[in-house]
Amino acid sequence: MARANITTRGTPAIIVRTDTAKLRSRASPLNLLFMGLALFFLWIAVGELQITARFSNLFYLNATLTQQDSSNAVAIGRYAAQADAVATSNECRADVLAGGLTFVLRDLDLQNSVDQYDAWAAAMTRADHYITHALSCSPADGDLWARLAMIRQASSENAEQLSSLMSQSALLAPSEMYVLRARFFVWRKATIATLDRSADTVERDIRTVLNYGQPNDIIDVLGNAGVNLKPHILAAWKLIPAGRLAALRTQHIDPATL
Repeated sequence: MARANITTRGTPAIIVRTDTAKLRSRASPLNLLFMGLALFFLWIAVGELQITARFSNLFYLNATLTQQDSSNAVAIGRYAAQADAVATSNECRADVLAGGLTFVLRDLDLQNSVDQYDAWAAAMTRADHYITHALSCSPADGDLWARLAMIRQASSENAEQLSSLMSQSALLAPSEMYVLRARFFVWRKATIATLDRSADTVERDIRTVLNYGQPNDIIDVLGNAGVNLKPHILAAWKLIPAGRLAALRTQHIDPATL
């Protein structure tokens, strides 16, 4: 009896069908989706690495900035100028924004509007542009609204505009102490017109500090408040619970000492 020839010419049909099935499996919609996602995430990762490399100086120097370094006006000004690229390139990564903001604000602090008006004006413009860009990225950041209020107040105080900016900051960050400190930087310098227009907001801020602040924070934030802010402190003081007032007085905190 002749043996069956199992090695026929060409590729057996069963193998052809199997290979075709494998190709179809590899090219299935699910596999294509996974491949597409992998390429997408790779593209994102490469982009993030490029951003990190581009702004690496801002990251490193922001993390290692010392008091001595922060007094170096030339170096701070150089890196503040580099931070312009963050805004002009519409970069919204949080760590990049924070790194640039440190240098932009420190550069402004080091300027002298009397002796070097042009440099001060340029630093003001840069800071306003930078913070406005940062707010377009993070509009719910109450600290940024307070920072913008600082800049606008320093250039030319407009009671209606300043009241609006501070109200937005208070709405978004009503009790964070570091944001309250930023707002009181503005409140302490504000005109009577601004404070009167913002009476509800400023007195709510004062009550928050009195009700929840540590004694040192209260003294730092409200001490030596000035004649414009003092009436609002007295008005807010009247609404603090009696038990809290007694506790504050044991720490030598009362309207007469603020």
